[in-house]
Amino acid sequence: MTEHALPPRHDPTAARAPAAPVAPVELRILVVLLLADLGVGLWMRLHAERWLSFFVTHLPVLALAGAAWGLLTDDARQWLRGRARALLASRRLLVALGATLALLATLSVSCSTITVQASDDMVRVPVRVVAGERTAGDSAAFAAAPSHALTRLTSPLAARVWIPPVGRRMWVYAPGLATVSRVVVPWVPTRLHYPEDFDSLATLLVLPHPSLALARCGDAAPVLTVRNARDPRVVLLAAPLGADDCLRGVHLGFPEVARPDSASWARIGALAGLALRDTTTTTDSAARAEADSMWRADVRAAVDKWRGARAAPSALPLVIGDSIAWDLRRPDATRALLDSGSVRISHAITHVMARHRPTVARGAEP
Repeated sequence: MTEHALPPRHDPTAARAPAAPVAPVELRILVVLLLADLGVGLWMRLHAERWLSFFVTHLPVLALAGAAWGLLTDDARQWLRGRARALLASRRLLVALGATLALLATLSVSCSTITVQASDDMVRVPVRVVAGERTAGDSAAFAAAPSHALTRLTSPLAARVWIPPVGRRMWVYAPGLATVSRVVVPWVPTRLHYPEDFDSLATLLVLPHPSLALARCGDAAPVLTVRNARDPRVVLLAAPLGADDCLRGVHLGFPEVARPDSASWARIGALAGLALRDTTTTTDSAARAEADSMWRADVRAAVDKWRGARAAPSALPLVIGDSIAWDLRRPDATRALLDSGSVRISHAITHVMARHRPTVARGAEP
């Protein structure tokens, strides 16, 4: 008979493959401590440089400890090694350090810094770091933005901001100035220079022409609507052109109105004189002199009235170079269009003159 070969029997005593070496607990704890030290030091170098010198004070302490180690006896070293090994062998310590490292990593991707460096040592201005787009018209975000004092002592000013890990758009406001919106991301500080990286803000004056006195509806003044010309959905202001029995106009600015100085009023008066001049001609010198005298009086009266215009906050910053569209309508149910136009803001004080134009289209809705 042919004998069949039997399969080899499993020998439980056979040597097993050696298991992969596992790093001891104390070594893993030292690695976690080293990573935490490097991470915190790097983050402070980027976002809290003023505190970095305080943080690195532990390095000289470690150097002194290393020097003192060589002065100890063998018994003292052996005892310290045993105490350190017993302390580092605790798994609770490893879990606590791991949780702390995870918390620090979460905070590092949720917080960033916007640094503002003043070019002038004598500067003393408040700045606000506002979340969102500068053109969004979010007055609540501006009101909630904290104010920081930028001075010779605080420059460069480091403002901490909380952001999602993917970043957030933010902009910085200073009196009369504002930056464009920038994406602020974790670990990368946003650095700005004041005032080089800021755009100049402006005030828009909407001044009523005397012809608008015919467009009043009882005691109600015509309704002025100012919009962003690029995005008409963004309404900067919707309010009456006057608040009393006299149409004085509206001064529009963000967040406060900059009052025109004497040079601005002189320029406005010169342009207003062209708008108020009577174009009829006469050969009578006396009549012409009387007309010129009345014209000068009308210009002075109009400018004096416009000086008392109501100040109104704009829904978003008015920056030199922006384009603004506006329209003026009757305050009754017809909402008849009285005047409309657009203007490019070219000066810190820019003005438009609204008048009653019977020939414009009426009844059109914005």
